[in-house]
Amino acid sequence: GWYLGFAVNFDMIFNGTNYLLIVVLWSVSVEEQYYLIWPLINKINSIYIIAIIMGIILILSYYYRWVFYYDVAIIKYSTFSVMNDLIVGSIIALCSFKSKTFKNIFIGMEKYAIIFIYILFTICIPLRGFIYYFSDNTDRFLVSLEPFIFSLFFAFIILEQNYAHNSFFKVSKIKLFDYLDTISYGLY
Repeated sequence: GWYLGFAVNFDMIFNGTNYLLIVVLWSVSVEEQYYLIWPLINKINSIYIIAIIMGIILILSYYYRWVFYYDVAIIKYSTFSVMNDLIVGSIIALCSFKSKTFKNIFIGMEKYAIIFIYILFTICIPLRGFIYYFSDNTDRFLVSLEPFIFSLFFAFIILEQNYAHNSFFKVSKIKLFDYLDTISYGLY
């Protein structure tokens, strides 16, 4: 039932991970849950109300992680915990389509700024493992904030790769990656 109802992520929270070959379906479940709700939100004609709803979802997602920070399964698999990734993606898509100013930020971004952000991101990756070495309140804060920070970094990569004229490296220039990009969704 969990698998038919696109609720594998909740099955993993309640029952653990027993089937390693299909465990990846938790993320498909989260996406499908999002795809069921997002069209309803998009029926709203006001961009400002949609922005407010997205902001509320981001805040609620942070609060949810704050409350359940001690439970690794909930933090990793719960729709309410990981929804911020999809919301950040929705925000950058909305801003990219609706705001020329937003796109221009990335179009005109200087190469040194791009490199600095990539270096910062590269430094943050190994530091993730240290977020549990602080006081209880600091751990709670970092565990709650970390997914949002990484969502912003990945959003930056998407925006920089698509819009920046001063990129020091474009992944699309590598033919193998370009080919894999065309088949990756089908493989997923």
